[in-house]
Amino acid sequence: MENLYPYVETLKVGAAYAALLYIWPSIVFRKLLCGKGLTFRFLFCSIVQPVLISTAVLGLGLVHLLHFGVVRVLFWGALAAPLLAACCREKRVPVRLPLRALLAGHYGWKLLFCRAADGLARRWQRFRQRYAGKAAEYLVLAGILLFGMAFFLNGAFQDYSFGCFDQYTHYRWTENLLAGDIFTWGVYPEGMHCFLYALHVLFGVKLHSCVLFLAGIHNSTSFLLAAYCLLNALFRSRHTTLLVLTAWLAFDGIGPVALEAFTRMTWTLPQEFGHYLVLACPLLLLRYCRERCKPVQWYRDENLLLLAVGIANAVSMHFYVLILAACACVPVVFAYWRELFPPRRMLPPIAAGLYGAELGLLPMLIACAVGFPLEGSLLWGFNTLRGASGDSIRNRIAAAAPKEVHVSLWERLSAPLKGFYENGYVPLFGDYAAWMLLLSLLVPALLLACWYARRRGRLREGALPARTAKGYLILALGCMVFILLFAAPYIGLPELVVIDRTLAITQLLAFGLVAVPVDFLLARASSLRGKPLPRGLMAAGCLCLYLAAYMTDFHQCTYWWLRRYNAAVTVTDQVMNHYQEGEYCIVSMWDEAYQAGSGNHEELLTFLQNTEGPTYSLPAEYIFLYVEKRPLRRGQVHFLTAPGWLAQENYEVFEGLWNQSQCPEIQYTEISEELAEKEIPYDPTIRNNYDDLATRAVLCAKAYAWYQGFLKAYPAETHTYYEDDEFICYVIHQDPNAPLELAQKKGGWA
Repeated sequence: MENLYPYVETLKVGAAYAALLYIWPSIVFRKLLCGKGLTFRFLFCSIVQPVLISTAVLGLGLVHLLHFGVVRVLFWGALAAPLLAACCREKRVPVRLPLRALLAGHYGWKLLFCRAADGLARRWQRFRQRYAGKAAEYLVLAGILLFGMAFFLNGAFQDYSFGCFDQYTHYRWTENLLAGDIFTWGVYPEGMHCFLYALHVLFGVKLHSCVLFLAGIHNSTSFLLAAYCLLNALFRSRHTTLLVLTAWLAFDGIGPVALEAFTRMTWTLPQEFGHYLVLACPLLLLRYCRERCKPVQWYRDENLLLLAVGIANAVSMHFYVLILAACACVPVVFAYWRELFPPRRMLPPIAAGLYGAELGLLPMLIACAVGFPLEGSLLWGFNTLRGASGDSIRNRIAAAAPKEVHVSLWERLSAPLKGFYENGYVPLFGDYAAWMLLLSLLVPALLLACWYARRRGRLREGALPARTAKGYLILALGCMVFILLFAAPYIGLPELVVIDRTLAITQLLAFGLVAVPVDFLLARASSLRGKPLPRGLMAAGCLCLYLAAYMTDFHQCTYWWLRRYNAAVTVTDQVMNHYQEGEYCIVSMWDEAYQAGSGNHEELLTFLQNTEGPTYSLPAEYIFLYVEKRPLRRGQVHFLTAPGWLAQENYEVFEGLWNQSQCPEIQYTEISEELAEKEIPYDPTIRNNYDDLATRAVLCAKAYAWYQGFLKAYPAETHTYYEDDEFICYVIHQDPNAPLELAQKKGGWA
């Protein structure tokens, strides 16, 4: 059953995620979405729904009405409202004619099923007629999404604990929402926390499973689909989009520099949760620029309305998401400056951006107005932007720089460009840095030459349409903008975001830039052929690209900050499934409190200290004691393993990552009787007692020795619930009205 745990929980989270993010808005807004294309439907559902959720949850919290029942009535009531309205209008339950005839006795079951089968066949035929030409493309896209899901979920399938410490913090904030409290630790963008809250409240999915598995599902669907839609709008051939997505997932690309960025995409964190908005916002602005309709109010244009909601969504997720989305829109503005230059065309998107930011900030501004303080990490972000934080890149550069160095005027003028190349292209692309810089400059230069030749009548319009040329220009400029974000602190510019967190998007744009010549050749081949390229060509191209990556530069496995054994997670899950709330108490180290809830948990350190007192008892009927027979080094950087077709194992030692281990090996020690005789160390911060390996070993050894003595005193009430080579779980069954004495002194055991 332990081996099925991640798969069962992933299916639960995935089903709830699809129902909440895509199915619910598709039903509630079915009239608005009727007749719209798949791209608009995806953008609408993925952008609007998180904003609705965060607005509802935070709004209810501000008026102290945040309760499970109220939230369920709001969301499920929105689904039932159309049916109730139809009942009131027709004064009867609206039932389709075949079912009504069955209930009246005019139809039999056989005829009903035949009519239903005919209806499904007609719907399938209409679907095939509409999307028949794209079946092969969608099949390849589905394969890419499944491969991405396997890659991003690989860590959660191997290590069932949270991948980084920040996930514990966000779990705790979401838990505060479940208690009806918002901004408990200060004002902070709560968009992701509200989404986790909705998954748990509306569908009953365990919060621990949501935090553990949601990132792999979300980033392999919403992010990749947003990239697919944006690249389709920029490229001329749809084959190229699939090739770029395949390359992004298969090639190691910019290597160790991007390892942390890709690893963070396997963790459920606010900034990475909002990465798809960095691609969706410029796509919506691009759609607006390509429309030739007359300027209208921003809320009357569907693309600008979605752009405003997308900006509100970005603000509610993370301020870094807003900054990156704004930077991603800059190339679109530059490429389409003529379409945006008239004030009547320029003012609507500006108004959409301002109103969207206001909508996203509104709950936080109200909270600040009523007395909530700012959360500490926001202040850290502002200090990073100003270069005032302790870990700011600019501070480290300034500290390492010589105090007085005479430089010439030419060196001073050329330093920013030199720094842009040496601190942007070289760290990201290594030996290929010069080629990438050349391509970044060559694409705009060739586009300018084509524009000049077209103006002189030496190049016909069909050879390189203006729409395609601007798409190539957006890719080239977008790649340079994100490389500039990476190099900014090294050349004296503000560090707008923590530079390592932009590299997944930077790598996507870099592969898109490399694919520009490929897209041009594919488009020319299709034009000379007079008809679209064979449908099997895209599948063959993606397969060949995957095989090339597999044999040359296949991407590496990510890592996990290992904190507990998988057995501890699965045992806790079994206990929660088989016992009622308040019926049990888990005595363990820090991590189980985030899975079982603090009301069902007792700290191991507190437990051992109390057992040395005069008297001590716990009122639960079942007490589960967790002991690590091999105490692991908590927080070690645990590099994952994967099947050969998914990723290559990483055997390098990366600078800056301490206590590294390669799966399946881990860093641990052993408990012994000598350790059980030592005094219990104590740190006022509970977590530090479990992070130190020596202290952790003493605690586990004392817990093991305590149980051996308790077993002799109460053999009938105790037994082993689970045991393997690394971990053991004991269970004590007692009468909660007459709990057993757990202390070893003064009235303790006989």
